[in-house]
Amino acid sequence: MTAETRSSRTGVLTVRRSIWIVATLFVGVLFVHGIGVRRFQGAILTADTEIVVAVVGVALLVLVVRGVALGVLLNILGYAVPTHRIVSAYAVTTVVSTVVPGGRTGGAPVNGHVVARVADADYEDGA
Repeated sequence: MTAETRSSRTGVLTVRRSIWIVATLFVGVLFVHGIGVRRFQGAILTADTEIVVAVVGVALLVLVVRGVALGVLLNILGYAVPTHRIVSAYAVTTVVSTVVPGGRTGGAPVNGHVVARVADADYEDGA
């Protein structure tokens, strides 16, 4: 891959990433609006702060630990991936598995593709 092709690909990925972030925020706003802003604010303001922080902390810890475990597995298979990239990929695969109809079954091909792209491997390699 030439430097020019790599630069062009990076620009396209940046635009895609930006579109996905905006779309995600838009969907979040729609959910809050559908529930009702006042009801949402009330729930947030009356929540016990320590419990919310603990739940968010444990959830993030689980994502990081499982992402690192995936990184170890990929490393054993011969694909060295930086920790931050594989943890991000694992977080994406978790969201995909949750959102895609069919749960884990429907999201498996997408998850495999995401992990293969992060590991710079062919999807058919089984990584």
